[in-house]
Amino acid sequence: RYEGELCEAARRLGIADVVHFLPELSRLELCALYHIVDVVLTPSTEPEGFCFANIEAMLSRVPVVTSRTGGPLDYVIEGVTGYFTEPGDISSIEAALLRIFHRPPPARLLTTAEKKATEFTIEGLAERYMRLFEELNKKLTKSLSR
Repeated sequence: RYEGELCEAARRLGIADVVHFLPELSRLELCALYHIVDVVLTPSTEPEGFCFANIEAMLSRVPVVTSRTGGPLDYVIEGVTGYFTEPGDISSIEAALLRIFHRPPPARLLTTAEKKATEFTIEGLAERYMRLFEELNKKLTKSLSR
């Protein structure tokens, strides 16, 4: 149902010939795809757990349009690292896509999005955990030395 509404919205906007709904892709296919797309749209009507597609797109410097729900709330900052739509609201998806197609995001947005996304790579998460463990260790050592 939701995909049908999105297809209809693309038709109304006159962009149906350039909007594609894809099946599951391999990692290699995904990497290649991120280098040729103009935007990644991840609309959800229910809270999204984390949505790695957004992080992958951000790392590839591709603008992200996602629902204002769940995991994306932790890393998408409206107009800074991506754009939000309201869950299930086709008109807000249309508005966000038109905004991108008529005014491409500035390079700083894509650079900021890429930087934010690196916090969620294996290396970025490992670094954050190491800082946390070091901080906890300092507090514990200080507490035990009293």
